[in-house]
Amino acid sequence: MKKRILAILLALVLSVSIMGGCAGTEDPADNGDTGGKATNDPVKTTEEPVSNNFNETGYPIVNEKITFTVMHPQNPTNGPMEDMIYFQKLEEASNIGVVWEPVPASDWDTKPSLTLAGGDLPDIVMGAVSNSTVYEYGIIGDYIVEISEGIDKYMPNLKHWLIEYPDVYDSITQIDGSIYFAPYIYDTAQAASDTVYLRMDFLRK
Repeated sequence: MKKRILAILLALVLSVSIMGGCAGTEDPADNGDTGGKATNDPVKTTEEPVSNNFNETGYPIVNEKITFTVMHPQNPTNGPMEDMIYFQKLEEASNIGVVWEPVPASDWDTKPSLTLAGGDLPDIVMGAVSNSTVYEYGIIGDYIVEISEGIDKYMPNLKHWLIEYPDVYDSITQIDGSIYFAPYIYDTAQAASDTVYLRMDFLRK
């Protein structure tokens, strides 16, 4: 059985935070069969057995620790992901470990496609991939996991924002109605490539 990966534009930790977020976000009206056409409601729910190791709401996300390999672009000005307290705390909360596979940012434009073509796949690609890569290895090749059902069932915060911003939902939906990555959503005239985190206790002092 060939290995499949989850390609995401959203930072892994934000994705984990959303998946473990509080349930109870108001569901939109059921739009029924869309025939593959993008709508404002990312709902493609089918009932599947849930692993006993997986908690549908709350933390930890899994009871027994699991580990994923994550390939990501590494800017030379940034430190190693595993040294960042933010990721360490999320690992503690979620019980999901990460083995980081950094790729020089200068090589990122070609690395995901080469990795997919070679078949030596990580569990997660955390970084931008081209539309042609998504089409070839997602829709056609079935190497990339389709996540629309996961968004509907386990990511209420992201689902809310996709309804709030239908243009974003349309932009991540493929020609057959499938979704293979989660977006960054910027509602601002300016956007930075990295999120800035502040120690509020330092600022107050």
